[in-house]
Amino acid sequence: MALKTQNNHEADGMSTSSGDIPLQGDSLSLRDLMSSIRRRSRLVWGSLILFVVLGCLYLIFKTPVYTTTMVVGPAPAGASKGGAAASALSSSLSGILGASAPTLLSPTDEFMQLIISPRVAQKVIDSDPTVLPIFFSKEWDPVKKQWHPPHDPISLIAEGVYGLFGLHWWSKPSAERLSIYLATNLVIAEVSTTAMQQVSLDFKDPRAASSLLNNLSRQADTIVREENANLADKQIQYLQQKLSQTVEVDYRQMLLSLLAQQVSTRMSINSSLPYAAFMVQIPAPTDTPTSPNPFIVLGVVIVVGGLFGVFGALTAGLIWPEGVPVPLRRRSTIRTKMSQALRYFANPRPLEQ
Repeated sequence: MALKTQNNHEADGMSTSSGDIPLQGDSLSLRDLMSSIRRRSRLVWGSLILFVVLGCLYLIFKTPVYTTTMVVGPAPAGASKGGAAASALSSSLSGILGASAPTLLSPTDEFMQLIISPRVAQKVIDSDPTVLPIFFSKEWDPVKKQWHPPHDPISLIAEGVYGLFGLHWWSKPSAERLSIYLATNLVIAEVSTTAMQQVSLDFKDPRAASSLLNNLSRQADTIVREENANLADKQIQYLQQKLSQTVEVDYRQMLLSLLAQQVSTRMSINSSLPYAAFMVQIPAPTDTPTSPNPFIVLGVVIVVGGLFGVFGALTAGLIWPEGVPVPLRRRSTIRTKMSQALRYFANPRPLEQ
């Protein structure tokens, strides 16, 4: 009985002294896991070094991106007269006409929505035909002066998936695609609690980004100005027509008051100042790239590489608890080298006592 107990103790000592992950029938402890990782530390360090090298290559070959920012606020012309007066007068005239009052929309709100709309995108393209080739450079052939589908791996996968179901996956860059690009990449945020808005765009060419933001602002302001000028002209024409048909003193006085407001609004629209929004800060790019960030990239690859190495060490301990076996038959040189490398990294090494 004593001999049997001694043999059991010896067997238990052999299973724990190996320092590997216990096999079936044994309990799994944190000490066993740490022991398996330590005995295969070469696998952990190899994974860590591999991921760090990949991260460095990414930083070397990744095109740097700059952030271009502009700040816009309500223009005095649109905020004081063109916006409030026009909205109030529209409501008054709608009451006279018996129609429902329109939703009060300030020129600045319309401006912020227009800068990401296909309508403004088309005007930007018409004024600067180089916009599409610059912002969709992967799809533009400067030699042949024509568009082509992108050839990156993700696009090739998308082409295969869409083609499998008979769907058209690519279309030539247009105002609609530029609008989608702007809606996706423009970052619009309020400046603290003010009415000002900060508009940012990340792009590899800071000059092109600054030019695009300037063009978007100019085209959107022009559209809002033209719309409000057209509305004011129609309202002035209507009021003049009603005045010519009205003889009641009180009613004429009200129409004259509305007409005076609308004439004042029309004069402010004709001003050379910005109507919907003016630039508090003109588009200005950062002096240094904002992406990729070396600290973030290296931090991520170190964490991922370490976790991947730990997972590989634990997996190797489960699959090859006694080490990777040496093949009996001869293999090709490449397979032999690969097998030797696997044994070097995955085989456990004795721990120092």
